[in-house]
Amino acid sequence: MEYFGENFSVDVREKMFKLLVVTGGIANLCGFVSNVFLYGMTGPSAVCGLCFLTIVLLGIIGCTGGRADLAGAGIILVISWFEFPFLYYVYGSTILPYFVMAMVAVAVFLPRKHLWFYFAVTLLIDSAVIMVCREKTEGIVTRSADSLALATLCSLVIASCSVFYVLKALIERYEAQKTDILEMGKKLEEAANHDGLTGLYNRRYLVEYLTELISNTEKDFLVSLIDIDDFKHLNDTYGHAYGDQVLTELAGFMQEEIEGKGIASRFGGEEFLLVFEDGDVSGAFESLCHIQERLKTFGQESKEQEITFSGGVESYRPEVPLDQLFTAVDKKLYQAKNGGKKQIIG
Repeated sequence: MEYFGENFSVDVREKMFKLLVVTGGIANLCGFVSNVFLYGMTGPSAVCGLCFLTIVLLGIIGCTGGRADLAGAGIILVISWFEFPFLYYVYGSTILPYFVMAMVAVAVFLPRKHLWFYFAVTLLIDSAVIMVCREKTEGIVTRSADSLALATLCSLVIASCSVFYVLKALIERYEAQKTDILEMGKKLEEAANHDGLTGLYNRRYLVEYLTELISNTEKDFLVSLIDIDDFKHLNDTYGHAYGDQVLTELAGFMQEEIEGKGIASRFGGEEFLLVFEDGDVSGAFESLCHIQERLKTFGQESKEQEITFSGGVESYRPEVPLDQLFTAVDKKLYQAKNGGKKQIIG
């Protein structure tokens, strides 16, 4: 039958399976103790004890054998389809809280794919037992009013504590998952907005940033497009690993220099674009010179090789589209390259 084939699985992880074992085991142990206390070592007491041992055994199998899915299903079906209906047949309506607890267990722990099937079968079994016992509202065991009240109270306490504990754990799990999802969302957003190698903002974020900057501020700002000189020669001479190191070192220099002034982004390949929000041309040139000197120092210390970049600086003018701003600063960079490199044209 499809519902009990190899594809049968309980939609719980290891923590939820342990929760099921703990709550089911404690509830059955309490039921066993209560039955023995109220009625002695009778058949129902033996059933509760047997179910407790079954839960413990299935718990051990699920935790050590890697089949928490089948073990969890076994626990749910044993208590929902056998133990609780049997106890109702014996004790009558005092067991009704257990039926509610069983439905909660079915809804929480059994697989989503065939959940309606398990719900319907459980409801059918419970209804059948109730109809069979409809003329025996007190069950087949005769009890005094005090004994009946105490049995009802025990059932209510056991069922309520079990349901409360399960729902509390589910809420805590939901909150933890929500936190994980939010953190994952932040990481995905971080990955979507940053260059994987250098950690700088990527071109996608740069366009969004500049678009928002243009729409939300009336301040002048300027951009600088820089390109590492003879980068292909560096890759060919010292290898791509060293080329990547040059890129990351330069990115670090830019990050430190631009902090509090704007942003640095990887524009593409060995090209980088910096945004200076204050629009101070002299300050921008000073920052770029600092970066240039640090890059030269790194080249000398690492390979005794002078490493430089060329750059262009362009101020934003209102009503100028971004693509025109990029074109204008790219022309300045082109002039710097053609004019001997390792210089900045503004």
